[in-house]
Amino acid sequence: RAGYSRHSPALALYTEDDAWAALDLLRPQAFDERFAPAPGVTAEFRPAGHILGSASVRVTLDGGPTVMFSGDLGRPRHPLLVPPKGIGTADYVVVESTYGDREHPEHDDAPARLAELIERTVERGGVVIIPAFAVDRTEVLLYHLRKLAEAGRLPRVPIFVDSPMALAALKVYREAFEAGAADVRPELHDAGELFDLPGLEEVHDAEGSKRVTAHPGSAIIIAGSGMATGGRVIHHLKRFLPDPRNSVALVGFQAAGTRGRSLRDGATSVKIHGQYVRVRAEICDLAGFSVHADASELTDWVATAEGDPTVFVVHGEDEAAQALGRRIETQLDL
Repeated sequence: RAGYSRHSPALALYTEDDAWAALDLLRPQAFDERFAPAPGVTAEFRPAGHILGSASVRVTLDGGPTVMFSGDLGRPRHPLLVPPKGIGTADYVVVESTYGDREHPEHDDAPARLAELIERTVERGGVVIIPAFAVDRTEVLLYHLRKLAEAGRLPRVPIFVDSPMALAALKVYREAFEAGAADVRPELHDAGELFDLPGLEEVHDAEGSKRVTAHPGSAIIIAGSGMATGGRVIHHLKRFLPDPRNSVALVGFQAAGTRGRSLRDGATSVKIHGQYVRVRAEICDLAGFSVHADASELTDWVATAEGDPTVFVVHGEDEAAQALGRRIETQLDL
């Protein structure tokens, strides 16, 4: 309608009917149980520890090889989920490499740095914008914000979760924790209240989102998308980026070519809705909140393979993939 798309005509990649048709094909499958997704193939899901329900997939062809696909691997120290399960026997391993050239800080100071960012932003009367992925990142943020509130480190300002998808995921997380899902840390079973904290306001509709943007005074706004490529966070960034009182906390991986990456790399302006918006707000990179395995953790996971598998390194920017490949060859002789 507004002519923002570079395509003419701007057609949908898929429709709501397509989405419902795809959902009708999905079948739930428990972890660690073999099943047959197709004739001549057996598969098994293993906890990947990245987001709730995420899985590595072990696939075996009848009379043929076994391939282990990592999927997105989580960190052994994920605050909410069990660590990724090891590989075991495999002829081939396909491993992601998002952080294949980087190490996360040994001592995770991201929550403390977030508290400091919120404190100084509120002191100058500003708003904290947090672009966050709808699934897991929002829940991990709420978990840490609750911990900060319990420690007296969180100013009493409204905390808006402005994402229908994140709120739908939050409901699933609460139910999974109460039910003791297989990939939730055992000590957190029956703990659905972990994501509740003072001042939390759930924003479901577009009118509510507009009220958040117009909110007077300090606030914390958590909204998608996590790399600021779309979603409601775009409207908040357009409103709040030009004011130096405000701040933006980048709490996840920011891929090349995204607005989040531009902000992380020090852009003085970003293009939003066809207009260049000045960046005067404080930008804080809090990559420690990422729940992607780092280079050492990825290598450690590959090391759990028995035998002498061939390893394929995928799903990473070129430098990260190449670095992880060299590390696996050097350290594991694979």
